[in-house]
Amino acid sequence: STIPQAGCFSEQYNSIQLLSYITKDYGIKVYVKEYYLQPYRERLFWDEIKDLENVVLIKSDVSSGELMEKAMAVACQTGTSLLEAPFYGIPALTFGGGHCFKGMPGLFEITDYEQGKQVIEQVISGVHIDLDDLKLYYYALQRNSVFYHRTPVGQVEVNSDEYKQMYGRKVNEK
Repeated sequence: STIPQAGCFSEQYNSIQLLSYITKDYGIKVYVKEYYLQPYRERLFWDEIKDLENVVLIKSDVSSGELMEKAMAVACQTGTSLLEAPFYGIPALTFGGGHCFKGMPGLFEITDYEQGKQVIEQVISGVHIDLDDLKLYYYALQRNSVFYHRTPVGQVEVNSDEYKQMYGRKVNEK
């Protein structure tokens, strides 16, 4: 994610380092793939990640779907891979609470080393993600959401006729 709202984990090195420390005792490798729209990073960032003993860097042009098919879990702060992984039956691990997917089946939030260790042990033991539960989660999310977008000049336009019918006005009206 380019600008994660993830507290101390907004600096992505912190989440990578924590996940590395948690997983190394289990013989698990952490594969790190940069988000392809991420602006240029200093070489020091990558050198520090390469120094973590169980971390492997992956080129950003490798398909996320291909990686997910082979992964035991997917981790990030706020990105869409958190939404995709459970549909592959793979637990999604997030850091810092910057995501907006609270309660999603298959999503585990890591806040510190001890709690992260418990999450990894659950993942190793096997996590069953019920597809019907995921569908219900997304249905509830869609049903209770307002669909809108910002125009280039910063105005908000609602894309939902249902919203307009429910509230009988435009979002920009006071």
